[in-house]
Amino acid sequence: MSPKKMAEKVVEKEFPNKEAEDLYSAEGGFAHDTFFVDFEKESFVLKINGLSDLADEQGRDWSARFETEPFVLDLIQKETDVSVPECVARDTSKTVIPEYYHILRKMKGYTPVDSSSKPAFKNLE
Repeated sequence: MSPKKMAEKVVEKEFPNKEAEDLYSAEGGFAHDTFFVDFEKESFVLKINGLSDLADEQGRDWSARFETEPFVLDLIQKETDVSVPECVARDTSKTVIPEYYHILRKMKGYTPVDSSSKPAFKNLE
């Protein structure tokens, strides 16, 4: 199944009563398939694990690293005043699609990939 088809299935499952205005790939990802999902009044970032088949020489499963992001973001949100994206859905069952995924509420700002012409830590409208 293509990454785009997987993204469509996830959006259908996680937002059953909403119709996405746009679903498009976030260019420049290194390890995961990342999509932006836009609705009328809010936007989300869908990340689909791209490391599930990757194991290093010691046999470590790198997909476990994917699972840590939502937990770390939740911890930062609960324990600090730092603004981080809210994780609105996560799934590691592989029943919706054959990969882990999570969905974050999109925040204003820019990603490191598109920041080459911007000074570090300057932004966030």
